[in-house]
Amino acid sequence: MKLHRIREDWCRTRPSRSPDVCGFEVILDCEKIHDIPSLFIEWGSLINGTAGYYGACLDSLDDCLCGSFGARPPFTVTVVQKELGFASTCGDAEHNWHLCWERRAVDRGLLTGQELRDLGYPIAANSPQFEMSPSYLERFLEVLQRRGVQVKYM
Repeated sequence: MKLHRIREDWCRTRPSRSPDVCGFEVILDCEKIHDIPSLFIEWGSLINGTAGYYGACLDSLDDCLCGSFGARPPFTVTVVQKELGFASTCGDAEHNWHLCWERRAVDRGLLTGQELRDLGYPIAANSPQFEMSPSYLERFLEVLQRRGVQVKYM
C-alpha cells in the first residue's frame, strides 16, 4: 500500500495549482520495476521527485497527463529494457493488479490483512500474486504516446 500512501500524501501536500513542466526527458529503468505498484512508484518519482505521484493505474495515468499533476506533454521517456525486472505470469495484469497490491502489502508488512479489508480490499489468505506482464508495460507506454509523450528505447 506504499503507492496508496504516496498518492494520499502527495495529493494532500502539493500546491493546489502547481505549474506543469514539459519538454524534459526521463529514463525509465525496467530493472527497477517488479510489479504494477513498483511501476507507478518509479514513474511518480521520475516525474515528481522522491515519493511523487503520477498515476496508480492506466486511467489515472491518463488523467495526470491532462495537466495539473506536475508535468504535461510534450516530454520524452527513454525506456531501458536490458533485463525486465518483472515476470509474465498473468495474461490480464491490469484486471488483477489489486491482488498484487494486497499480497505485496501483507508480504512486506506494510499493512495487515485487516487494514486492507478496512480499505475495501477483499484479501484472501490464498490470493495469487500477480506480477506485471510485459503487455501491461506496453499499454502503459501506449497511454503516454497517445497523450503526446515521445517514447524511445535504449
